[in-house]
Amino acid sequence: MSYLPIKEKLARRETVILDGAIGTEILRREVTWADHQLMSRPEFVRTIHADYINAGAEIISTNSFQLCRRALFNHFRDETHRRHIGAGDLDTRANTLLAQSVKLAVEAREQTKAKQRVAVAAAVTTLEWCFRPDLAPSDAQARTEYREIFQVVKDAGADLVLLETVNSIHEAATALEVAKEVGLPFWISFVPTEKGKLFTGETLKEAARAMEKGGADAML
Repeated sequence: MSYLPIKEKLARRETVILDGAIGTEILRREVTWADHQLMSRPEFVRTIHADYINAGAEIISTNSFQLCRRALFNHFRDETHRRHIGAGDLDTRANTLLAQSVKLAVEAREQTKAKQRVAVAAAVTTLEWCFRPDLAPSDAQARTEYREIFQVVKDAGADLVLLETVNSIHEAATALEVAKEVGLPFWISFVPTEKGKLFTGETLKEAARAMEKGGADAML
């Protein structure tokens, strides 16, 4: 699947239909969200993707929200604590699960006889907790981590990146630059307050201008 059909629809100013929540849907179906159910219940995740496709979604997002090495490591007090009680595969688990999340979405698309063309968006959020932009890593570190994440999902078959719940123009711009370097279309969603401001105090209008200038493919 190429991103081209989606790009062409946007250029014609036509509506593109995204799927709905994945984690929420997992909980609604009375299954826990442990490890995103990517390894223990892959058929369950695949079915949710297929249900969204059958409902008319043209873009399905991977079940990978807040799934990265940093997010997993943050569950531990420090390096000693992590190595003492952490799982043996903790260093590679995030990337393994990221690739699996794309694989399940691609498989759902292949198994579903949908009338519409369907693209797979790798769902990624900020490197630290999305509502604490003040905790974001340095620009250099962010570039390194986003490059790792984006390369993993691209190699696994994602058609685009969807960076979600962002509250910092600077981190958004960094991720956008990396996505362009990796060669993935870039969609982004910000979470403003009811007054139209991000948690950094920046306005949604300023964010839109920055993303347009940087060449983002879509902003939500």
